[in-house]
Amino acid sequence: MGNTEEYFTKASEFCPERWIQRTAGQNHHPFASLPFGFGKRMCLGRRFAELEIHTVICKMVQAFKMEYHHQPLEYHVHPMYTPNGPIRLKLIER
Repeated sequence: MGNTEEYFTKASEFCPERWIQRTAGQNHHPFASLPFGFGKRMCLGRRFAELEIHTVICKMVQAFKMEYHHQPLEYHVHPMYTPNGPIRLKLIER
């Protein structure tokens, strides 16, 4: 469902910015991706997990400069986008 053009623009491309904010031209259905479930049976830890993810990313961006000097990554869907190989980021302490 997450890789069909019916629900997502450019569904077969790796495009993480599609999750940041809704913009003009996006056609994804609000229920096309529900990693934490929905309604009464939704994961109770959703907000905590999202807050933790945001906190870790902010701290890493503050503490390190990140560089990538390798070939472009190839991706496959299984059931979500994952790289076919390691992501070799160089972290340089600020």
